[in-house]
Amino acid sequence: MQIPKPTDEVKDFFRSVVPNIPTVEVKPMFGNLGAFVNGNMFAGLFGSAIGVRLIDPSSEETLRGIAGAGTVRATGSTDGRIHSASAYLEFRP
Repeated sequence: MQIPKPTDEVKDFFRSVVPNIPTVEVKPMFGNLGAFVNGNMFAGLFGSAIGVRLIDPSSEETLRGIAGAGTVRATGSTDGRIHSASAYLEFRP
């Protein structure tokens, strides 16, 4: 599978929406960008999609009303339980 690459415009937008505070760092990841707080990833790019980690189930409900948004659930490779949920939003200039 080929990993989609973001345009410079998408990268610039991503950097503009990530908080500019000392505990947050934007770093390259596999040709995309990731945003980390205290070393833990909370947002990232996947081509033109911006993904964020959700903190609670009610966040998913809020996202359903946003055009172009969706959710992804990550499962453990051995037990099949849902370990975290993420949301994505397509970048549209």
